[in-house]
Amino acid sequence: MKKYYVYVDESYKENIFALSVIWVKNPAEADRIKADAVRKINKKYHFHFKNDKYNIRRIFLLAILNSKINFGIILFNKIPRCCKDYARYYIAEVINNSPFDENSQLIITIKGIEDWINRKKCNIYDESINFVQKRIFYRIKYNDRSGLEIADYIASVYVYCIFNNFDLCKSIKEKIRFKVNENI
Repeated sequence: MKKYYVYVDESYKENIFALSVIWVKNPAEADRIKADAVRKINKKYHFHFKNDKYNIRRIFLLAILNSKINFGIILFNKIPRCCKDYARYYIAEVINNSPFDENSQLIITIKGIEDWINRKKCNIYDESINFVQKRIFYRIKYNDRSGLEIADYIASVYVYCIFNNFDLCKSIKEKIRFKVNENI
């Protein structure tokens, strides 16, 4: 069985909601990508696309582009608002649209969803069962900083490139392994 570590984060603007899905075979790969970028930065950084200055964005994105990391984008036209939406977008659509087969095991890390699930009493596994079409074993994690920072950067730069010009837009789009436009 092949094991993959999957990180999911989102970015949105106006009517575009983009989920970035990144995956690696070893979670240390995400840590290595971030460490490579940090070695080149001698200023304050956040590793959050919207909060970093251009040169920090560029360094981190080049570290991502020069790595072996895989990623895809799933676009929606509405923001998730309930447990059912989160289960569909962050779990089912990620599994259904990614290139994993039935011999895969996924450890999916989603930023911030743990608080939402606990506060709203959402059973994400029960809700996602209605939408998952592939028979792939998965479990959900909630924190893994480096992988989530990379997913944030990919989602944010993708949305940013829809509305603005950035010198790495073409390179990011060329490295996307899958792109899905779900009109819901």
